[in-house]
Amino acid sequence: MAERSWADGNSWSGGEWQNPGLRDAFSGASVLLVEDDPDISEMLVTLLDLAGFTPTACGSAEEALEQLREGSFDLVLTDYMLPYRTGGWLLEQAGAEGLIDSTPVLVLTAHPHPPDIKSHEIISKPLDLDHLLSRVQQHLEGPVRRPRMPFSATLNGDGVGDGKGQTLQRRWS
Repeated sequence: MAERSWADGNSWSGGEWQNPGLRDAFSGASVLLVEDDPDISEMLVTLLDLAGFTPTACGSAEEALEQLREGSFDLVLTDYMLPYRTGGWLLEQAGAEGLIDSTPVLVLTAHPHPPDIKSHEIISKPLDLDHLLSRVQQHLEGPVRRPRMPFSATLNGDGVGDGKGQTLQRRWS
């Protein structure tokens, strides 16, 4: 990825965030990302990484279930429509095995009424990236999980969180 620089002095170069102070906002909270579309997956991995999370990407429900069996994650972010299985199947299997009992889950979908998603929050596609990051942060801010930090400070890079900085969407243009 080419180097990107912003007016606030932050930059992204060669897969590494050049201002680690912003990354400390979430202490590298681990996110299991389950998305079969490589372009969307790459975009979301970059987005989560820039926001200070540590994403692990999987392309199928089966692969994600194996990742959950091997280790724990602070949050699961899964697409609903996956090859051969749905995100609902993944969550049902992981729940039955006790792998996500206290793990927040967000389901991304363009499906109007996914039949096998019961108690998990659904985020509709097409995605609003600011809203998605806001929901991820809110789920990780539980009473013990993460310290409170204004969402805008994560994206603005000013550390103030006044909401007057550029949005992430503008930064990519």
